[in-house]
This record gives sequence, C-alpha cells and structure tokens, in this order.
Amino acid sequence: MQSTPPLGHLTITVARRGEHAPRQATLTVATCRVSFTGARRRGGRLPPVEVTVIYAKERRPPKGEKPIEWLLLTSLPVEDFPSACTIVQWYGDRWEIEIFFRVLKQGCQIEQLRVQTKSRVVNALAIYLIVAWRIHTLTMLSRAYPAVSCEIVFAPQEWQTIYTMHYRCHPPQEPPPLREIIRCLARFGGFLARSSDGEPGVQTIWQGYQRLHAFSYALETYRALNAS
Repeated sequence: MQSTPPLGHLTITVARRGEHAPRQATLTVATCRVSFTGARRRGGRLPPVEVTVIYAKERRPPKGEKPIEWLLLTSLPVEDFPSACTIVQWYGDRWEIEIFFRVLKQGCQIEQLRVQTKSRVVNALAIYLIVAWRIHTLTMLSRAYPAVSCEIVFAPQEWQTIYTMHYRCHPPQEPPPLREIIRCLARFGGFLARSSDGEPGVQTIWQGYQRLHAFSYALETYRALNAS
C-alpha cells in the first residue's frame, strides 16, 4: 500500500486523547482490491474473498504527535475518492459508537436484565436505547454547542431543578447555556469541574441524571406537603 498512488487528501478532527488536545489531521488516502485465498474449514477450502483495502496515513503530524495510520478492509464498493472518504469517516466515528454502548451496558446495565421472553427483552432494549441515546447526545451537544439554550434538550422543570439544587438559589428567568447546566448535572455525578478536567463524560452525566430524578421527586414531595 505504500506504493499505491493516493486518491486524495482528507482532513479529519482528532478528538482529545488524555493530555493531547483536539486537532486537525490531514490523511493521504489510497485504495486497492485484494483477494484472500487459502481459507479452510471442515470439508475443504473456502472460495476466495475479495475486499477493498483503504490505507489512510498522516504524512506530516504535529511535533510530538504520533501519526495516524489506518489500514481498513471493507466489503463495500469503493469506486472513487468520496466513497473511500466515507469509509474512513465511519471508522473515525467508531469511538462514539463505543461510548454509546458503554452507556447502554454500564449505565443502563442491560446485561443484568433477567427477563425471560423475547418480547420483554425487545421492549426493555427499546427503552434503554432511548435512554443511552439521550445521555450520549447530551454529552456531545454540550461540547459542540456550549452556548445554546439548555431548553433545547431540558424541560423547564428539569433545568430549574438542576440549577436550584446546584446553586442553592432560585433559577433565573432566562434558561442558562447548555454547557453550564450540563456541568451542573455532572457535578451531581462526581464531576469535579477543575480547570484540568476538561468536559464531563458520559459516566458523570448518567450518574448525575440518576440523582436528578431523586432531587425532582424530593422537590415535588416538599411542594405537595407545603401546599396542603
């Protein structure tokens, strides 16, 4: 693949990794078709398998950064540079998929389900997939659009409860920015909000959401008792 003529250059965004800040990376993209032969199983040889190889490499990484180098195999047709870029971008999104399933398995704990019929499993998964999607979306939206109104994702009662419980005062008339409310929510889940901590992750947000429901129930109970 090193000698294969490149199709073009693709610029991607590399997410934060530990102490390494987010950055832009320009990848040289090349493709070719290869055929795998010689596979065996009981009963004889298997027929050859043809796949497309996509080689994406960062030729000039910033000083101190390890160059990105991906060798991808796909059964999908790759006829030109745009279709090769699509495969590379899909691979670049793999970490977001891992985060989503982390919320689904660790946050929602779907592997602990003890339902005994297929229909109950499907119903439970349908609910938990929505929950995991919401947590993941909240995490990413607060990073991509920190200054938008928090009411794009929170009902007034939700963000007002978060604000009241965090600041110990009455909420403002205007909804605060999304980033502020997300960070307040994550504080309930153990986020320390130190200058070196970056933005909250999915774990502190889902734990904060769990506490938010307990706070909401406590406030509703308090208001009901004082109204009677």
